[in-house]
Amino acid sequence: MQRGRRRSPDRRQRRARGQALVEFALILPLFMLVLMAVIEFGFVFNSYLAINFASREASLVAAEAGNVGRADCLILNSIDQSVGSPSNPDAIAEVQVFRMVAGAKTDVTTYTRGGLTSCPMPGGGVLEVPYTIGTNLYPTGSRCNRLAGCTSNPTGVDQIGVEVTYSYAWHTPLGSLFGGANGTTPLVKANVMRMEPVL
Repeated sequence: MQRGRRRSPDRRQRRARGQALVEFALILPLFMLVLMAVIEFGFVFNSYLAINFASREASLVAAEAGNVGRADCLILNSIDQSVGSPSNPDAIAEVQVFRMVAGAKTDVTTYTRGGLTSCPMPGGGVLEVPYTIGTNLYPTGSRCNRLAGCTSNPTGVDQIGVEVTYSYAWHTPLGSLFGGANGTTPLVKANVMRMEPVL
């Protein structure tokens, strides 16, 4: 009686290797997608935290500067100093300085990246920041603060806010999947503080 033919060990090993190769080929794209997503999330989260910190620091500078003429230059300089690597201050597209009234932005002054704005500093120096003013509906002289007060605000003190818009450039191909125009996505963060000048 003849027994059925048994497969040779070499043939079984080749089949197992082939199966492992197919499984690897199926799982590799998913692994690469997850890896890219984790890397991209790290960069996005870092940029979001950077502009949140920059906005908070700038609103603190705005609250402390009060209505001095150089206040906006100090605000813009604070933003540029607060955004560090791997985020890039050159990717800041727009900065808005505004008065917050009853939870709504009013009297917005807008600065866009590019050009140069300079402000005289005490002691004869000049502070230059790489921004150009667009709309100026909230000039520094009209800001109501605890020390100076003003008649236009019944409370006598403004809630001043700073909003930063950052053009995040995607580092991986995932940007095209999530609708990033021209490989960038805007990140926006604002913070508001009560004006308590100390400068």
